Amino acid sequence: SVGKPCVINMSLGSHIGPHDGTSTFDQVADNLQGPGKLFAGAAGNEGCDPMHLSKTFTSSDNTLKTFIDFLDNSDRYSMLDIWGEPGETFQITIDRYNISKNKSEYSETVNISGNGSKTISLKNGISGYVEIYYEVNANNNKPNAFIVSEVNSMNSGYAIGITITATSGTVHIWADDYYSQLTGNGLSGWTDGDSKYTVGEIGGTGKNVISVGAYATRTGSYAREEGMIAEFSSLGPTADGRVKPDITAPGNQIISSYSSAQFYDSGICDNTTVNGKKYYYGYMSGTSMATPFITGVLATWLQANPTLSPNDVRNIFKKTARQDNYTGTISENGDNTWGFGKIDAWNGIKECIKMTAGIYEEKNNIPDVTIYTSGNGICHLLFGKTDNQTTISVYNTNGQLLKSTRLNSITIGQEEILNLSGFVPGIYIIHIKGNNIQKSQRIIR
Repeated sequence: SVGKPCVINMSLGSHIGPHDGTSTFDQVADNLQGPGKLFAGAAGNEGCDPMHLSKTFTSSDNTLKTFIDFLDNSDRYSMLDIWGEPGETFQITIDRYNISKNKSEYSETVNISGNGSKTISLKNGISGYVEIYYEVNANNNKPNAFIVSEVNSMNSGYAIGITITATSGTVHIWADDYYSQLTGNGLSGWTDGDSKYTVGEIGGTGKNVISVGAYATRTGSYAREEGMIAEFSSLGPTADGRVKPDITAPGNQIISSYSSAQFYDSGICDNTTVNGKKYYYGYMSGTSMATPFITGVLATWLQANPTLSPNDVRNIFKKTARQDNYTGTISENGDNTWGFGKIDAWNGIKECIKMTAGIYEEKNNIPDVTIYTSGNGICHLLFGKTDNQTTISVYNTNGQLLKSTRLNSITIGQEEILNLSGFVPGIYIIHIKGNNIQKSQRIIR
């Protein structure tokens, strides 16, 4: 409303939806984004969970069978979302299955064509019900079945079987992964769930959303080594074949302060007392930790270039994201584990500044010089304005000149590196003077 750029963090998501960018939320969110308007979303935390299955059917290979794996035996509840392709149909058969005898004791079949619902009551080994709600989705013309199962009791050796039958087209099944997953129960012909296509709705599937995966900067749960992908980080592609996530950032064992308004009693690692009140610090893991990291980076990039679009951001990722022994070599189209790689905020902001050459310089949106030290006495100077006959000088706190460099010309986005590794630890002043630029800044060596 005040004409400023904006980036919104969305550390939330689910697996109810088509996973192809056609959900109502994804379409609305895509239309809200554009130059200076960005969403960063958590890709999801299902990268090692057996909560998805898909199959492309033919007349000779026309069956996919799996079982619901209830994650809480004291409260057996499940939601499954099943999506086909436009113009195709499929059948769903619900089985009360006796695993110990490897046979179905009762089944009902529903044709997923048009709109309707069916309630299936279960008894004799399983007490409960299965509800199937189905439609041809108005947004994408895909047949969709939403299955809710609630079981009051289940005898040992019994399970609810889900069989999909079709002669053509591809069908995807997603379990909710909170109450249930998918399993083959070790039986021939029945299929375990996988962790493909696990980027979630809201944060992972929109065409414009910047979807974020997580890697480890601390070892511990979900990561054996620093630098590796977090085991939970959800995997692409989307159901329509787009590469996701777009980028990765630190998201394993991230330490921060707990809000006193929403306190968690797990993961506490430190505390401090101020004015008699104790405040706590704790660690959490998830792509919901990595996404705020990227949101902060994008906010900084928008300061340098207020008109960045989602496509601009992806192009910057493509040029600057880091690759290493953990990512392997990533193609120019990205990777369904790492996106374009690991975020590089500094080299990304250089690209942002280069994009503004001749456009924003006269508006003074960008600092004349941005200075940061990367350790070991290496100092980086990033210029946001053209200049010539520029002198870079280094002084100690007594005003003594220790080092001086002269540059005939400076361009927007140019980086200069000062090597102060030979200087003793202490405080120094960097002074930059040219025809257009004058800046002094203290640094710590």
